[in-house]
Amino acid sequence: MAQLLKLFVSAASMSLVAVACSSGSASAPSDESRQRSYVLSSESISEGLARNGGFPAHLQQPSEVLQDFFGVLAARPAVPLDQFQSLMSDLRFVPTDNPWEFREPSGEYSVEYYDEALLTVELPDRVASATDSFFVVRPGGDGGDASQSADRFVRALIQSGFGAELLRTNANFSKELLAQAELDEATLPPAECLPETEGFFTSSADPKILLFGDAPHGSFTTTDGVMGVMQANPNSFDWFGIEMIPTSFQDDLDSLANTTGPVEESPSYEKLANYFNTTFAWERHPKPWSNGENPYWTAVKTALQLGKTVHALDVEAADQFYRGAGEIPISFFARNLVWSAALPQQGSGIVFGGPAHFDFSKVGFDRGFNVQDIYKETLPNVEVYCAFLRAQ
Repeated sequence: MAQLLKLFVSAASMSLVAVACSSGSASAPSDESRQRSYVLSSESISEGLARNGGFPAHLQQPSEVLQDFFGVLAARPAVPLDQFQSLMSDLRFVPTDNPWEFREPSGEYSVEYYDEALLTVELPDRVASATDSFFVVRPGGDGGDASQSADRFVRALIQSGFGAELLRTNANFSKELLAQAELDEATLPPAECLPETEGFFTSSADPKILLFGDAPHGSFTTTDGVMGVMQANPNSFDWFGIEMIPTSFQDDLDSLANTTGPVEESPSYEKLANYFNTTFAWERHPKPWSNGENPYWTAVKTALQLGKTVHALDVEAADQFYRGAGEIPISFFARNLVWSAALPQQGSGIVFGGPAHFDFSKVGFDRGFNVQDIYKETLPNVEVYCAFLRAQ
């Protein structure tokens, strides 16, 4: 693992000048752009998988940009239409009848820009939507592969010096490099997972963690279970880690934990409540949620009411959305690295999330590493306990 840690330090210090996000301000998107939307259906995903024999190769390698879903690329937010048109003209792309679309000079592919529009991905068991700025790259009349066309577009932007103008970087690129190295070398030993949940609450070990699986996501069964465990053993753990919050919310969670008055009066409380009520809503329940209906928000409030700190574990939704983090090994295991780094280094904690992050075989991967494997590499004396790790 020492070699992997060396790689991580090297990757973290790497300069991504070619695709660094521009810091300039952009004008607000127009009403017209807000009304635009793009739907990627399960049929088109299946067709893309069939053509590629699986997920495209670029999704299975570390990527400096957010690129996924067979031709969909994350754009720097709110690039004005006139700026997009000017940049594409500089690249000698040919405009079409649609002011948001340009065709590559040789006609191999076209690029359509969606400025703060609705991107929807329809899968067989769920529908995921996000308001974002993105490009849709389509192959030319020969019916080629959209993912390969998107690769050519990315290279064209970077080589022309326009990567910083239009592309969004992958915040977890260094983690993907580290994940790839471990997948190639398989040097990380698996951490023993003790099955006795009661042992977690009676052990005097420090640190120790209880892995509590949430399966299926969006079910009240596991959230009720983890809240019951917390309420029954309030003096036997110090912190609660949860998958369903990006690490960018950690300051808000800390603010709530340190609030002396009613937490409901804190701006952070309103921010998190809004996140759970609107952004994080699974298809198995009616939306939008009210404060009392979202089981994950209820679990967070339960931990706070018991005087525990709460730790956000996951990457941003866009990072998952574009990098296929639920299905692609390279980004799935990058998320495990993010989770492990977000866990406190001492005390007793309950880690609540999808059981596949604690047992990667549950999503069909034949090699990889779990959250607790990385955590134990850093803290060799940690005791690891498991609960409710059913198949997801």
